[in-house]
Amino acid sequence: MMKSSPMALATVLLLTLLASLSSAKPLHLVTSGRPKCLVVSVPEGTTLSVQYDAPDLVLDGPGSGPVSISVKLARPVASMRDYRAKDRRQQMERLKMAGVETVQLVEKQGSISYDVPMDGEVDVCIRASPASREHPMRFGIEITSEVMMNDDGDPKNNNAGNKHFSNMEHTTRRLESILARILSEADYAKEREVVFHNQSIAMNAASMWWPILQLCVLLVTGFTQVSHMVRFFKTRHII
Repeated sequence: MMKSSPMALATVLLLTLLASLSSAKPLHLVTSGRPKCLVVSVPEGTTLSVQYDAPDLVLDGPGSGPVSISVKLARPVASMRDYRAKDRRQQMERLKMAGVETVQLVEKQGSISYDVPMDGEVDVCIRASPASREHPMRFGIEITSEVMMNDDGDPKNNNAGNKHFSNMEHTTRRLESILARILSEADYAKEREVVFHNQSIAMNAASMWWPILQLCVLLVTGFTQVSHMVRFFKTRHII
């Protein structure tokens, strides 16, 4: 019994360590004042929740400085799909309408919510002025998403009136939200497939014309070389 107690204690400690590591947020190391961004592809009508941990954040003292986390819609799928369009003004207006959510960190733990207005790629950027190679800063970032739903099934967050719902009604609302999220993800996957298809067509067109251009260059080069050789032999009276 005495021999198995150290092994059991080691097993418990190992399981506790594994559980703590599995529940921890992924850590990102910031070594300069430049922004370090994470890219998330999300569909329209999604609420992103960014949970952050900043264990190296110094609020007051010699190592303090402005630290912020910003969330913005950087690349909408609409602008990626019509990348050949001449009018870029509409794309800029879409980006301005999306807005940027920026939070100055005053606590070591917190969260940021961002409503995605349209399909696209969202950038979650960390900017830490005090960070350097000699004194890097660690940031734990966990990003979750959920569909904005209200009582009528519209894509909005509205929790008023939910107090009188029964358990079955709450379960039904939750299933409707999950179904709406699945449908939104499917629509976004279709939009990304359109973008990939357009890029594939452009690449195929470029790969078709490039060998033709190479062949024309070879023909012109061969013709000029043959003409030069014939002129050389005629001037030397060799033929």
